[in-house]
Amino acid sequence: MIKPTPEDKISQVLYIIKQFGGTDSAHHKAWVIDEIVRRLTGDKYEAWVKEYESDGEYDWDTGIAP
Repeated sequence: MIKPTPEDKISQVLYIIKQFGGTDSAHHKAWVIDEIVRRLTGDKYEAWVKEYESDGEYDWDTGIAP
């Protein structure tokens, strides 16, 4: 698999925001945020979520696709 360039990641994130960013409902907005984090972190996504949840205060929500 070809590793995306920073420009590729930016394009993907902006596309997600343009297509789905205005979606109503918190569970859909959580999905948008999760998709953005996935694009930005790539293969480090799981480690990022683990770190996010590490203090026990928050649980990561992947949301529901609109």
